[in-house]
Amino acid sequence: MLDVGFQVNGIFAGHTPLQAAAQNGHLDIIRLLIQHHVNLEIEDKDGDRAVHHAAFGDEAEVLELLARSGADLNARNKRRQTALHIDVCKGHFDVCKTLLSNGAHPGIQDSDGDTPLHDAISKRRDDLIIILLEYNADVATCNNNGFNSIHHAALRGNSSAIELILSKIQNRQWLVDEKKDDGFTALHLSALNDHCLVAELLLTKGNASINAQNISLQTALHLAVGRQHLQIVNLLCSKNANVNLADKDGDTCLHEALRHHTLSQLKQLQDVGDSGRVYIYVKIMYGSIKKNSCRM
Repeated sequence: MLDVGFQVNGIFAGHTPLQAAAQNGHLDIIRLLIQHHVNLEIEDKDGDRAVHHAAFGDEAEVLELLARSGADLNARNKRRQTALHIDVCKGHFDVCKTLLSNGAHPGIQDSDGDTPLHDAISKRRDDLIIILLEYNADVATCNNNGFNSIHHAALRGNSSAIELILSKIQNRQWLVDEKKDDGFTALHLSALNDHCLVAELLLTKGNASINAQNISLQTALHLAVGRQHLQIVNLLCSKNANVNLADKDGDTCLHEALRHHTLSQLKQLQDVGDSGRVYIYVKIMYGSIKKNSCRM
């Protein structure tokens, strides 16, 4: 067909022959098309090029061939996704490795601002997180919601991702306490969402600042008490969190506990705070509650 005027860059059913061959792993056809000077960078209606189609098809050998032939591995489709984004989301480890070893950039952001590392964290793929970190994916890059990779892992409760990231940023300890625009650190996010193992890793392996305050002057303990996350309250109190810090409204964690009737949390706070104050607050705000109720 190629000898009788076949158009190597023609569009058939919305795709070029190269795009179709790339997604289906037809290496011989791809080689033939390349010999006839096929355009490697034509986009379909979604902005996907041959490299994207190879990514969809989990075709590592095709991507290797396209890379050797000069295809742009960092090309982005209309969702601003690279082939690497696609393969991380689909869990195609071998293709991800091929892309990275051939120069694909691990830190390009899609239309949501997510990097492939954000996606790997969401998918809970430790193997992909490891290889992305090996190729120097930047954990400090923030998505459109202001989440860097540590924030994102804390939000998702991905403790293994937290551990892997902490092992790679020992010379950038400040990242553990990096704040979003609202002042939330990773520890705030783990406390808010009841991810106790994540919080423990941030404190023990990341040396997170336990008393860091957000723009509302809330600590992680304020948030854990407010959400009635007893396990996190216990963890933070056992690590000597300051129970007397006040938020922007002047409320301490004790005020917060009383507001939510969480007497079991009061017991945790009482163990590290002023038991006299606990009883006074209970007496003033809930006159019907007896002193023994706080002591359990």
